[in-house]
Amino acid sequence: MRGGTWDGADPLRSRDFQPGRDIARGGDCPGDAPPGSRGSFHRLLPAHRLAGLIDASIIHGGEGTVQTACQYGVPFAGIGLQLEQTWNIEDCVRYGNSLRIRGRDIGRRRLGSIVLRLLEDPTLKERALRLAQAAASIDGPERSAEEIEKVLAQV
Repeated sequence: MRGGTWDGADPLRSRDFQPGRDIARGGDCPGDAPPGSRGSFHRLLPAHRLAGLIDASIIHGGEGTVQTACQYGVPFAGIGLQLEQTWNIEDCVRYGNSLRIRGRDIGRRRLGSIVLRLLEDPTLKERALRLAQAAASIDGPERSAEEIEKVLAQV
């Protein structure tokens, strides 16, 4: 990623991608991260390729990133930038697999404590895994086709 545009590089194959490296290395890392915390910070990563590599994530709350986190049983914190994103995050907060981030949380340097809660709260992880199991039991394409056929039958 350079200057806000995709440069074609695969971030998962780059030297920069190091799962579990120290948060305290500087740059874009949150200043309130506790010493000894581990994390990896990147501007752009293909979320669907991170299954099994991450324990939690901070996302914007778009439908695709929320569905990916839910599919893989990963608790997340979200900061919605649009109404749709806020709704997606709130649905998961109500279910119990997500935390919401507000602008004031950033201003008050609370990201570190939010990340710690994502990593240490067993209820968040349990709910995320339960949601992933429920989603895995649903044949999405088949259900979609059934619903489309029902609508078309009424036309």
